[in-house]
Formats: sequence, structure tokens, C-alpha cells
Amino acid sequence: MDEQQGGARARDAANPLKGLAGEVASAVADAGSAEEVLRSALERICTALGWPLGHAYLYQRSGAQLLPTHLWHYPPPDGFIAFRRGSDSRRFEPGEGLPGRALADERPHWMADVSTDPVFPRADLARQEGIRAGFAFPVRTEAGVDAVLEFFHTEVLTADEELIEAASALGVALGRAYQRARVEEALREREGRFRALAETAADAILTIDESDRIVYANPATERLFGYTQAELAKLPFTRLMPERYRKRHREGILRHAATGERRIPWDGIELPGLDREGREIPLEVTFGSFERDGHRLYTGILRDISERKEAEEERARLLEAERQARGEAERRAREEAALREAATAVSSAFTAEETVRRIAESALIATRADGAYVERIDVEDGMVEVVAVAGARVPEIGARAPYRGSFAEATVESEEPQLVTRLAETDRRLPESLRSQCGDCSAAVVPLLNAGEPVGCLVLIRDAGKLGFRPDEAQRAFTFGELAGLAFRKIHLLEEAERRTQELQKVMDSRSRLMRGFSHDVKNPLGAADGFLQLLEDGIFGPLTDEQLPKLARARRALRSALELIDDLLDFARAESGQLEIKAAPTDVREAAREMTEDYMARAEEKGLSLTLDVPDRFPVISSDPARVRQVAANLLSNAVKYTPSGGSIVVRVAAEGPGGDPCHVDDATHVFLAVSDTGPGIPEDKRSLLFEEFTRLDPDTSDGAGVGLAISRRIAHALGGDIDVESEVGRGSTFTLRLPLQRPGSRRAAEHEEREQSVAS
Repeated sequence: MDEQQGGARARDAANPLKGLAGEVASAVADAGSAEEVLRSALERICTALGWPLGHAYLYQRSGAQLLPTHLWHYPPPDGFIAFRRGSDSRRFEPGEGLPGRALADERPHWMADVSTDPVFPRADLARQEGIRAGFAFPVRTEAGVDAVLEFFHTEVLTADEELIEAASALGVALGRAYQRARVEEALREREGRFRALAETAADAILTIDESDRIVYANPATERLFGYTQAELAKLPFTRLMPERYRKRHREGILRHAATGERRIPWDGIELPGLDREGREIPLEVTFGSFERDGHRLYTGILRDISERKEAEEERARLLEAERQARGEAERRAREEAALREAATAVSSAFTAEETVRRIAESALIATRADGAYVERIDVEDGMVEVVAVAGARVPEIGARAPYRGSFAEATVESEEPQLVTRLAETDRRLPESLRSQCGDCSAAVVPLLNAGEPVGCLVLIRDAGKLGFRPDEAQRAFTFGELAGLAFRKIHLLEEAERRTQELQKVMDSRSRLMRGFSHDVKNPLGAADGFLQLLEDGIFGPLTDEQLPKLARARRALRSALELIDDLLDFARAESGQLEIKAAPTDVREAAREMTEDYMARAEEKGLSLTLDVPDRFPVISSDPARVRQVAANLLSNAVKYTPSGGSIVVRVAAEGPGGDPCHVDDATHVFLAVSDTGPGIPEDKRSLLFEEFTRLDPDTSDGAGVGLAISRRIAHALGGDIDVESEVGRGSTFTLRLPLQRPGSRRAAEHEEREQSVAS
């Protein structure tokens, strides 16, 4: 069959087009769903045109694809099965295949023979099933293309413009029907969800119309108000609210229906409801409005908030209880703070006047009194005198009254706090201004004691109209009296300690003057004797025999030892009186170690000792006193030589230390040390504390020295900003270490920094 014959048949087949649009519109008008609209359209179009196969695609906008559906029209019993199965799994992009072109262009498309068309992806399946002609058109809604319908014939047919034009119009008509069906489906779905939700909701949900008639109420509404749903359907909504709200509600509904105006929020407002028994129920109400079939409806959610109201009332009660508890805690905190302040103030007070003033001020705060004053007992005159005041309603400082019959006498005798309800009614003597101006005031009186001896009393005043002092408040005030007693005792001890310190200082000054005078008076004749012996040794008065020379040298050594001892005593006296002279200068501790090692090398060799020096090649120069460093090094080395047995060894070591006393590189040093280690007898642990006490020798049988060498050495080390410590083990020897800081306390830091930069010796 040629194309002309095919065209003629197409025109013949198009004759039914005149009534096609009407038939399709009539068929889909009663469709209950969007799916039925498409199914009915496929059936009517295939039947009217005589095309055996029709299929529907839905457009997925999120993925921009046509998705196949199960909606087909095909000959019974199961025609074109392979083609349908292949189509059921095929998606189309815009412009792809027959349906994709209809989607992309939003107009019908025709293919005379899909089995040979290169742009038809299902051509193989079409040839297998004998499918030839095909056309498709879009179903258009207000949003655009929502679906594409495709149709197939078993013959090759050329495009029919009349059919294409009719299909284009039909796509618009179907789009309207399809969109309406989807909207109705959505409405039914929403209504179904609403009813399912409303029927199971715990809150009351109801709908009213413009005339305030209840058109729907869920089961929770029955439970809340006590009416059945049948009864609710006959009631106006105003029946569910107290009378005082009904008029305003009706006016509001009418106004909103006419103008859309709302004068109160409709979301989460709290209003009372009225149940069947006439009881008011606290409710939280939320309303919304919508239109249906041209009528305005209102749906409300009514939540029973009775439990919440009870919880809020309970919360308010708890908050009030908390506020009161917090107030009580704050009061106690103020009282405790006042007590701590009083304790701190009393502990830092150094005079009785300052103590009683602070006691009065702190007690005023702690007891919430309006006034406080302290009376002190004048034992000699038999009077009491006001010596400190705080707050109001207090007498003037200096006011006096007889001790007999006073508050002070009453508290001293009882040693307990006294409470007075009304001052005008007490038979105790009072300062005149207090009795005349504050006769209706209440008072609490506590004794003040010093080591058990009465010194006065603390009087607290509270204005008339206020509750009098409670026993616990009086007891709290008694605590301040005890603090005052401690303060008086402390002041007494301080005064006694100051007196003894002054006496001790006088003794020390006297001893220092005695030592300086003695040293001066003894040193001169000893120096003269040494000079005379040197003349004898030099042969000025004639030659000496070989037997006389050693004895003369021994005498000179004894004189030099005596002179060195006198120098030590002078240094000790200066250190004890704070007059030890320190001359700061750049100091290389290695040089002090070298000099002292050389000076004592002969003595060590003479005694058969090994003396070695261990110093680094590179070392920092510190700010110290070179002469004093040599003096300390000499004392340490002298003791090592003196107490190390023959055949032993002595090592002098110099090194740098970092923070924490750990050995370190010289660039990271904070301290340097000079250590003298020996292999002497060692020092028992229980005697090490005596090493640095003046005039103390561990071996009383030793006649060498006066026992001040180490004592003066430690004082010199302290004056240099350092210290001396000792490590020892009995039978193995001892190590004495002098540690010095790089920066001597009190020196000029800028000069020291410059010296440090230039003083790393190499």
C-alpha cells in the first residue's frame, strides 16, 4: 500500500474528529480521579479514531523526565505485550523519542512509521509487534505539561493536520479536567487526613459556619464538654462559652465574615469554655478560616489546659517558695559574709580601738540591727564608756555611765547575751540620749571578754515597730563578742611580742658592738705580734737556728689563724646587724674556683689529698660580689681539706642550672653553682641542721676554728641572692654547694643585661 492510500485512510479515520472533543469531555467529566481522566481519554480517543494502542506518561518536574504509567488501551485479550513491557520500563528526557518531543515542544508530534524512524528508541519492539504509525500530544495545565498521551497504529499513516489540530485542543481540555481531578483528589486526601487526625486527636476539634452553627465535632469535643455529637450538631458554638463572652464572639464572627478583620489573635489565646454542667474549663484556643463552595467556615482546636494551669500555679508557688528560700539564703550569706569580714578585719586589726569599731560594723550587718555600739569598762573609774558606734539610734562616742547597773555589768555577770524588748522599761543604766530618743527600741547585749576577763559589751539596737531580737540573733551577736575577745588577746600577744623583739634587738645590738670592739682591740696587738715575728724570721735581729725557724713559722700561722677568725667574727657581726657590705660587679665563678683551688693545692698535697677542678670552657658572667664569692669558696674548700683524711680526694665543680635546678646549657641558665665534694667522714643526718649555726662545731674535741665559717658563708650567700646546701653520706663524704642567680636582687637590670650579652666567656 502506497502513501497516498495511507493518507486517504487517515482522512477517513479523521471523520469522527468532529465529535471527538465532546465525547472525551463527556467521558472525563464524571471521572473521580486524575488517573480516571487519562484512562477515559485513552479509551475514547482509541475507539473514536480506530487506533488500537494508547499509552499515558506523567511528567516528573523534579527529575525533568516522562515516567511510564500502567495506563494503556490495547486490543483484547493481551495485544502488543512485548512493546508494552518495553515501554513500561522506559523513561524519556525532553526531546527524546515521540513523547519526549511532544513534551519539549508542548504540541502534538506525528511519526508515519516508528519502526523505521531513527529517533524512535523502541523501533525494534515496534517492528516485532507490527506497529507503524504513531502520534503523541501533551496534556497541559496551568503549571505546564503534566502528561503526554501516545497512540499507535499497525499501518503507515502520514500526518493529518486536522487530527493534530484537534489533538492540540484536546490536550488543553484534558488538562483542565486533569487539573480539576487532581485538586479534588488533594481535597479528599486532605479531608481524609483531617478526619483521621481529628477523630484520634486528644484535643477538641470542631468546625462552625458563619451562623455560628457547629457542623463538625470530633470525639474529643464530646469528652471535653459532655455533649454527644448529635447534641453538638444542634447547638451554636456560643453555648460552649460563658455568657460574658458570647456577644463579643458573635460580633467578631460577623465582622470577619464581612471584612476579614481580626481584632484579637486567633492563635493560642486562653479563654474559658463551659461544659454541659455549667463548669468553666480553662482552654487554649486556635482558630483558622477557609472557604468551601462559596461559604466561610471556621475550624478551631480547643485544648484543655487545666493541668497546665495547675502546673503554673504550682510553679508560681514553688517560685515564691524559692524566692523566700533564696532570700533566706542571701540573708544567711550576708550574715556569713559579715562574720567572715569581721574575722578578717579583727585578725588584721592591731589596736583595740580599730577592733571594737569593726566588731560594731560587722555585727550591725549580720544581725540586721539598726544601730550598734561598744561600751568599754574603765576599771579604775568604775565607769563604762562608749568607744565605737555604727548605724543609727546610737549614743555619741565618749558617752559615760556608771558600771554598776549597766548593761555591761549584767552581761559580764551572766556571761550570756541579754535581750531587751523595750529600752524604756529596762532598769539598767543607759546613755541619756538613748533612753530619751529610742525608748521603744529593742536591744541585744553581749559581753566582750579578753582571755576570760571582761572588757565591755556590744549593744545592738532595733527600731520600734520591728520585731525584737530573737535568741538565735543574740547568739549570732555573741559570736562577734568572741571574735572581739580573740582580737584583744591577739593585740595583747602582739604587744608582748613587740616588747620582747625590742629587748632582743637591744641584746643583739649590744653583742654586735661588743664583738666589733673586741675584734678591733684584739686584732691590733695580734697584727703587731705577727709583724715582729716576721722581722725575726727575716733575720733583722740576728740569724736563727734551724730548730728555731719552724717554731717561728708555726707561731706566725697561729697568729694568722687568729686574725682570720677575728675577720670572720667581724663579718658575722655585720651580717647579724644587716651591715654586711656587698659590692656588685661582673663575676666569673670559674675564676673564684681556680684561685681558691690554687691557694689550697699546697695544703692538700701536704696532707696527701687529691684536689681537682672541673669547670666548663664556656660560662656566663653573673652580677655578684667577686670577693664574697671567693670568701665563701675558701670557707668550703678549707673545711674540705681540714676534714678529709689523708689519701682522700676533693673535687671543685662549677656548672649552670636551669629552672627547677636541672643542669642545662649556659644560654638557658637561670643559676650557677660552685660545689665542693670530699671523701671525708660524712655528716650524720641528725646533725646537719647544726652546720650553719654560729659557734657550733660538730666535733667538740676539734680545736680548729670557732664554728662561724659556714654560718657567715650562708649569710653571705643570702646577701648575694643565693644559698648553700649540703648533701652527705656517713662514711662516703659530703658536697657543699653555693648557688647564685644570674641577676643579683637589687642590681640594675639594664646594666646586667648588657653585661650578659657580652660576658659569655670562651
